[in-house]
Amino acid sequence: MSKLETDATAGLARPLAATLAVVLCLGAVPVLAQDEDEDGRAGGRFVLEEVIVTADRKEQSILDVPISVTAFDSNMLEDYQITSRKDLEVRVPGLQFGLDSPATIRGMGSLYRGLAGDVAVAQYSNDLYFDESYGVLSSMYDLERVEVLRGPQGTLYGRNSIGGAINYVNKRPEWEFGAGALAEVASFNGRRVNGFVTGPINDEFAFRLTGEWQETDGQQENISGPDLGAKGDYNIAPQLAFRNDRWDVNVRYSTFEQDARSEVRVPVRYPRTDVEFHPNPIDGAPSGERNLYYKYPRQQPPSTSGGDLRNRVDLNEAGSTEVSRDAVTLHVNYEISDNLRVKYIYGDSELTLGLLQQDFDQTSLTGSAADRFLSSNAGVPFQDIRIDFVYDVFLTTQELQVAFDTDRWSGLVGVYHLDEEYESDINIFDLANRTVHTATNDVWLGTLGVRFQDIFGGDRLYIRPDRTAWISPHVPDGSSRWYYAPTLRTTRSQAVFGQATYTFNERWRITAGIRYTEDEKKFLQDEDHVVIDFDPIGVLLGDGSDPTRVAPAVYNRITPRLVQDFEKVTGNVSLEYTTVDDQLIYGRVATGYRSGGPVIDRPPPFDRYDDEELISYEVGYKGDLFEDRVRLLVAGFIYDFGQYQQIIRLRELDPVPRNFTVIDNLPDTTMMGIEVEATVNVTERFRLSGFYAYQTSELGPVMIPDRLDPNQQFDAVTYTSPATGMETVAYLEREVDLEDNELPNMPNHKWSITADYVHEMGSRGRLFASTSFSFTGERYNRIHNIPYDVLDSFNRWDAKLSWESASGKRAVTLFVENIQDEIGIMELESNGWSDGYYQDATLTDPRFWGLTVRWDS
Repeated sequence: MSKLETDATAGLARPLAATLAVVLCLGAVPVLAQDEDEDGRAGGRFVLEEVIVTADRKEQSILDVPISVTAFDSNMLEDYQITSRKDLEVRVPGLQFGLDSPATIRGMGSLYRGLAGDVAVAQYSNDLYFDESYGVLSSMYDLERVEVLRGPQGTLYGRNSIGGAINYVNKRPEWEFGAGALAEVASFNGRRVNGFVTGPINDEFAFRLTGEWQETDGQQENISGPDLGAKGDYNIAPQLAFRNDRWDVNVRYSTFEQDARSEVRVPVRYPRTDVEFHPNPIDGAPSGERNLYYKYPRQQPPSTSGGDLRNRVDLNEAGSTEVSRDAVTLHVNYEISDNLRVKYIYGDSELTLGLLQQDFDQTSLTGSAADRFLSSNAGVPFQDIRIDFVYDVFLTTQELQVAFDTDRWSGLVGVYHLDEEYESDINIFDLANRTVHTATNDVWLGTLGVRFQDIFGGDRLYIRPDRTAWISPHVPDGSSRWYYAPTLRTTRSQAVFGQATYTFNERWRITAGIRYTEDEKKFLQDEDHVVIDFDPIGVLLGDGSDPTRVAPAVYNRITPRLVQDFEKVTGNVSLEYTTVDDQLIYGRVATGYRSGGPVIDRPPPFDRYDDEELISYEVGYKGDLFEDRVRLLVAGFIYDFGQYQQIIRLRELDPVPRNFTVIDNLPDTTMMGIEVEATVNVTERFRLSGFYAYQTSELGPVMIPDRLDPNQQFDAVTYTSPATGMETVAYLEREVDLEDNELPNMPNHKWSITADYVHEMGSRGRLFASTSFSFTGERYNRIHNIPYDVLDSFNRWDAKLSWESASGKRAVTLFVENIQDEIGIMELESNGWSDGYYQDATLTDPRFWGLTVRWDS
């Protein structure tokens, strides 16, 4: 082993060794505490509530599960006003969300869903897998619990996931009549009404009906148009349950509709506004890339112009988001005997999402009175872009499990099947593009006296030998459509899995699991059609100085039918020790897998990327201390990636020097961290809880260019041109060393603390006051880790005051979220020199307050 490898191994071992030392020491704490305080009260407020989870596919206390999991039951969701994913994020170690991106856990995220990449974090609604969150959750009402599992999953249920899983579990029908309602009024004209009713039909059947409705005005200020972020949605979910001595069956249907005024990414960095064309980074001279912000009325984005970051944009239009989702889940449990059970789970969902008339140019520019294709502020060509992005996702899952338990053995075996079809249409309209509004043959006939077809012998000029790309005439249809891209792809995933636990004695237990997964990805349709200027003989556009001269044509590209198959065996082993005081100490080794996929429009070997592989090492402690006054959960982990998937730039010298973008697998990437969660009942009335998470990561040896760096350097490469035979110089982006850089979207430090106080008033009920403060540390948005990649740290301070009746069936709550009105960046997207290094971001929510009234029968 080399010295570098030895040092790296030692460095990775330190956090895990420290965690192990803490864990072993904690095992002795309760004994010492009991010796010092034998007469301390164990009842009343000091007794911590048991939190039930299904992380091991059976209901268990969170303290008995040998895996890192954070869970919120229905009471906690209400107590802490958790109604959205952003509320969840600030209370869970390692969890991050973006505007419309999948979840990230412990730095494991999903950066390229549009290219058929798998998500790192599997999410489930009542065991139905989903990778698009639209239409799944409204306000988290009538949930039994939410579970966030950290680390590779897959040997117990569902789809394989390399980073973790999130389970949203709704309440089920009850055999006693019950009903409830909740009403809320809030800032931004927010209104919410939720309700449920449940009860028996007879001794064997019961029902539950849940309804949710909410509306709110926009939270994102728009200077030149309607504010954004307004939404209105409703969700109706009936359930029917059947049970007898052996059967337990539940079927749930959910229909969700939403009509929203879409929130968008907010510009946080403009290009220079004093140049008409972006400077070429090689020599600083003006390039052919036109600057959209030339002579723009403001030199800084509205979000940053006041000093503090604000959720503010400047757009012509608001656009809308229309969501429709129907889902069915069926759970069938059959108890063959006291120690043998069969479970079947079926899930089906149909999602239609329309992002309609989104203002895509991120400006409020308009055309001049004299020429609508020239900007009113600078008299130059500009963009006024709208986008329609409509897609449908059809997903069906089936799962069959057989579970058993004996005196010493317990476990399950199962099979899983997923079919997913994704169909999308992207239409981009440019209202200010003169080329889009001009017919090809009008120009050709007016300038040359011939048609496009007369020169090229038909409507298609093929530019690739395999006829997958061609140029064709453009005929405007009045819609201003500049770009069109239909896509149809399917995913099929099948797996066989099993896990077994052997109990040596009341102290020691070992668990092992294995999974075999087959994934098939098909691209049945993938096309691009875009209107361009095409002047093959150099006379249509002149010298390029006249902006009114255009040469319209359509560039067309299709991808041949593509099928890719992947397979992998993954597994885990954990060893558990339970102390005499029922505290759990465990160690776990698990392997994770994320399938590869295609890279569209790239030649071999760059037309696909390989599987991502992970080995996870984790040690942990869970226990209640000091006579049930303190609950402590500690976990330390090391992740060792074999082939970390990432979008990168490469350079190629043959046949001609060039840089190009691919998805590739990076070697020897590591990640490590420690997470501590605690709840402390300080007195009968006062409680503190929270977490601290530290995490760091290192890329392995990698040298790649960075086209998004404003300070990028170039290498001059001399070569002989295949076309002319003459010596030519190409300037390639200089490769930079990224070894030891941090992974994206992974704060080194994240913590949260909550203080709760209860004041009992006897028959008049009780008052519950809670305040929480959370911190998300600085992090990078890309693996290059340059100063422009930094996302600053941010805080969030919330508070609430509730009155609850003595029976617990009535409650009134006043809450404030983000009291300081501090806005932070959740996600950052950067662009290269051809866009003036423009950046936009997804921001946290502004201050939000409201009043909630709850009634239960």
